[in-house]
Amino acid sequence: MPTSKNIIPAQAAHTEAILQITVDAGMFQVEEIGALREILEGFHAAPDGNGQHLVVAVDASDNPDNQTPTGAAYFGPNHMSDNAWDLWMIAVPPERQGQGIGCALVAHAESVIQQAGGRLLIIETNSTEQYEKTRKFYAQRGYAQVGCIPDFYGNGEDKVIFCKRLFHASTLLRD
Repeated sequence: MPTSKNIIPAQAAHTEAILQITVDAGMFQVEEIGALREILEGFHAAPDGNGQHLVVAVDASDNPDNQTPTGAAYFGPNHMSDNAWDLWMIAVPPERQGQGIGCALVAHAESVIQQAGGRLLIIETNSTEQYEKTRKFYAQRGYAQVGCIPDFYGNGEDKVIFCKRLFHASTLLRD
């Protein structure tokens, strides 16, 4: 199972591999990848990432020089809230799913967010059958479905919203 040491900040050189992972995972069609490319390029163009985090999982345990991504996550603070964060993307190629990569990426994101004082993590996904496994994945990690916007992505494609309250040391000390 991957550990936090297998999660590293994504570099611009990882962009093509991240795009391919999202296509392989069925998140985007090839013709839709341009919008994600622009987002990733914008992230790398910002000196501090605008507080956002783009990380990749790598198989460093097999070969320390191997920096080929086996999964990716993109998350950041919601600046219109009091320490709520959004997980915009998590992707693992189908042949690598079930190996703990997604779990390691989510755990890493939660840890970063907690260390930054984040208190909520919001995740949005699709209601279609294609995303059933994704919705189960979030539920198994303690995320509650808190909302649904009918027909958001298209007719019959609802936006499903998950949320998890995160606790950090300062919260625990007050309780």
